[in-house]
Amino acid sequence: MGGDGSVTDGPSMPSGIGPAAPSMTWSMASGRAAVMLLASVLLLVVVPDRLLAYLSTRIVPGWRDFLMVLYSAAAFVVACWLFVRVQRERHP
Repeated sequence: MGGDGSVTDGPSMPSGIGPAAPSMTWSMASGRAAVMLLASVLLLVVVPDRLLAYLSTRIVPGWRDFLMVLYSAAAFVVACWLFVRVQRERHP
């Protein structure tokens, strides 16, 4: 942690790889963590529960399972993209 209350990534990278990420304040890091936690709960708990409840009474089990697998794959891709997007630093 830096003297100004910021979180740092450590020393700069060896030459040719690129500069170290700029420091990030605790509030910014906490905000990003909250976004990831909220997105995870929505993608992995709330939406699948509602989707399963909706599909259970409207379509046959084989199609319901197929749609749930498709949703799971799509949710995984979105979660990975969001994780990478939130972790990326903007260099001025």
